[in-house]
Amino acid sequence: MEKKTYNQLLSNILLFPLMDTDFSYNDPLYCYAKSYHELVTYNEQHGKTREKLKSHYAKSRKSLLSKFSEELRWDHLDEPWLMIEKFYPGLRFTSYFDRNPNLKSLNRFYIDHLFQIAKTFITFRNGEVALRYWSDPEELLLPNYPQFEKVELWNHITRTCVPDIFIAAAFVNFGITETSQMFNVSGLIRMADVPLQTLLKRGIAETHLHLNAGISYQYLWQRHTSLYQIDQESFDKSSADLWYCALFRFYSALYLEEECCESFEEYYFKCINNNLKTDFFDSYIQTFGENHDEKLMPPGKREIQWIVEQTRYLEAKDVGDDFLLDTVYKSEKGLFTSSEHIWYCKMLSHILKRSPYDDTENLLQACFVHYLRCKNTFMQRKIQQTEIGGLDFFQSRYDQATYLPRIVNEPHDRNAYLAYKHIFAEQSRFGNLRLLEVKITPRVKSSTQSSLAIKESTLRQIQLILRAYHDYICETKELLLENDFRYPQVGLVYHFIKRNDTDNFSGFNCVIYDKADKYSCLNYNAMRDAYIQFVESLNELFQQFPLLTNYIVGIDAASIENATEPWVFAPVFQKVRSSNKVIPYSPIIRQRIQNIGFTYHVGEDFRHIISGLRHIDEVMTHFKYRTGDRLGHAIALGIDINRYIQNTPNTVLPIMEHLENLLWMWENAKSMELGGVDNLQFQIMDIAHKIYHKNMHGIDVYTLWRVYQAKFHNLTENILEKCEKESSCNLQEELKTKDFWTFEELLCTHYCPCFYEIYNRPVFVRPSSDDAEFYIALQKHLVKKAERLGLYIETNPSSNLTIGDMESIAEHPLLRLNNRGLKLRELEETCVMSSINSDDPIVFSTFVENEISYIYYALLNAGRSREEAIEWIDKIRKQGLDSSFIRTKRSLKEMLNDIEEIMSYQLS
Repeated sequence: MEKKTYNQLLSNILLFPLMDTDFSYNDPLYCYAKSYHELVTYNEQHGKTREKLKSHYAKSRKSLLSKFSEELRWDHLDEPWLMIEKFYPGLRFTSYFDRNPNLKSLNRFYIDHLFQIAKTFITFRNGEVALRYWSDPEELLLPNYPQFEKVELWNHITRTCVPDIFIAAAFVNFGITETSQMFNVSGLIRMADVPLQTLLKRGIAETHLHLNAGISYQYLWQRHTSLYQIDQESFDKSSADLWYCALFRFYSALYLEEECCESFEEYYFKCINNNLKTDFFDSYIQTFGENHDEKLMPPGKREIQWIVEQTRYLEAKDVGDDFLLDTVYKSEKGLFTSSEHIWYCKMLSHILKRSPYDDTENLLQACFVHYLRCKNTFMQRKIQQTEIGGLDFFQSRYDQATYLPRIVNEPHDRNAYLAYKHIFAEQSRFGNLRLLEVKITPRVKSSTQSSLAIKESTLRQIQLILRAYHDYICETKELLLENDFRYPQVGLVYHFIKRNDTDNFSGFNCVIYDKADKYSCLNYNAMRDAYIQFVESLNELFQQFPLLTNYIVGIDAASIENATEPWVFAPVFQKVRSSNKVIPYSPIIRQRIQNIGFTYHVGEDFRHIISGLRHIDEVMTHFKYRTGDRLGHAIALGIDINRYIQNTPNTVLPIMEHLENLLWMWENAKSMELGGVDNLQFQIMDIAHKIYHKNMHGIDVYTLWRVYQAKFHNLTENILEKCEKESSCNLQEELKTKDFWTFEELLCTHYCPCFYEIYNRPVFVRPSSDDAEFYIALQKHLVKKAERLGLYIETNPSSNLTIGDMESIAEHPLLRLNNRGLKLRELEETCVMSSINSDDPIVFSTFVENEISYIYYALLNAGRSREEAIEWIDKIRKQGLDSSFIRTKRSLKEMLNDIEEIMSYQLS
């Protein structure tokens, strides 16, 4: 079993009582614990009763085991059982049943269990919540667990369960119950030890963060469970759970503040339900402990009206994106901590005051544990785990994680503004970040959109984002600057979206007869034209408002790598570098104007290792890359080729992708004098014959290579005229009688919907051990090329582990790309400049400091001393700062003044 799979399974079984809402209705662990207790406490050694108890125990054990064997991939079925015995031994339940034979649930045990998880993983380091990375023989759950194994396990835990409950439990474990001590608490713990923390205080950069994915779990959850935002119109089981969570959190928060009754149950039925006469919350909680299929109706108007009255009573003037903080906990707003942390700490403290065997708060405990299960079930649909890799699955997670429901009665821009403000607060939280680049998508709809419309929407987008940052600083600087806090300088990077050429089949969407506007389909040529028009419009904005060049610092292309190959975007990047409208110095702002930096997501998710390497080379060769530009991820440069071939006996590829891989290898085999050219030529012509059948006249290896190279440039007028005379679909019809192929006709086929289908026909490709030496030579060649060009690689450890083909963070390609100074004997020394980043914090449950920490602990695990590890991390830290496209340094005062001036810009 792969290490990352094992860690995911281990985290799942460690957390399973808190993960599945079905446990609130039919808990197999409770059934097993009860049957175990009945069996071990029965005094008779023989008889029918004992046989019945043994049978009941065996049945409950089998039921519990099947819960895991069905959902998780185990090598052997005794593994999950041994883990159950490890974390949930029957003896631990005995005391609960001894003290209360009529126990109906294990909710208090589950709450005690989460306290144990907090004790295992969380400590306080210099006043901040941090990872308890060391092994401890006295730990209940993981005694003597190796340090790096614990680090990697926590990485999986944070992508399995929302970690904020464990942070709150850590506060309570350490006796911290005063909310005044919860200043600026994050939803994630800091991984760095003391030496690394000291180093990171010198400053770090984040150069690979997608803005919309910069939100935290707490914020996403708060927006989905705000009582003023949940959608009543489309009410289903999912929204019923959200309504339950929102109502329970609000009712219990009022109860904990008022403390006017002995128990929550008494408070609810006396103070709330009697006033509301509502069916929803009461009906919902009555289902606990039983199978319930009755359809629940959404809360009625009376219940909502009562909540409105309560918030009025609490004098909530502006209910925004944190409902509880705006109402019940409004006095704690200055803590810069989410209401979820405050509520958790109050709730856990209240529960812990009572004996585990006191059943006074049974309802509160049941409601609270069910709340955690609902929240984790909801978040499971947002978090990228390791069961499925690749960007196609990631994209579905990204779309769900970044969707935020609209705040009622607020315009779209206001909703986005609140989210942006939270994102900047979350990314700036610890004060070590000096440079923060965020990636945003250009607001361009089609190639027919006017330049003025593009400029207007682009300027509004820039102003909205920068205003959110400006306001966040102004609202917090008075308090934060007193705590030696530094705000990062911000830069925006526009990233174009890689999308499949949808509806481009069966003659529907030809290159000349573009029907994209009419039928909402996509054409690669039209998409390319739209982005070229965008960069031209952006350049016109720079001409009119040169101050924008301090804040719009780069361009990129991202999303599903296999959807759009680099040739589609090459002319867009070429256009930026070839522009004849250059401003070397602006007398308006009295400063030199920096160039737009280039980065490109490539070599991250590939069907075949040669595809990944080819795409990286295409970007370096055809995008007019210069020293200081960057490659996003590029893990194909650093993966172990031998391991890849061993683990990939067969690969299925689109036939044209396979052909262009062969053409790229043929080109490099000739230039690098690697040998095997004749064999590659034979393979190329064999694949070409499968594509073009008997119509091979005019087709040879060199012509195919020329066509492959020509794709990286815009179509010339001559080619367009050729396409117009012989439409792409006519080419398909002429296949049966065609006598000769010209270069122009072959090039046109790559914009033809009929050939799009032919070129995407799948074929099997089988790499062999004989290929390894050739592949390794190509990989080394590209590594040296990146070194010579002076490019930077943007690495993202958690993202790469989850999406890519890695077993452990210890295998991260960064250690193969830039290992000078580490003295790793098994690896050839390389020095490709690199940075460490977070990518998508909401999807991977991380931030840049923790990503650096993962690599740091991997070095310690590999036997490097702390001094060696710190020196190497310091080098990468500096390279991260140096790699940033934010090159015009601005003080905090200058940055605020700049943003205020940008806010005043209007297009004439």
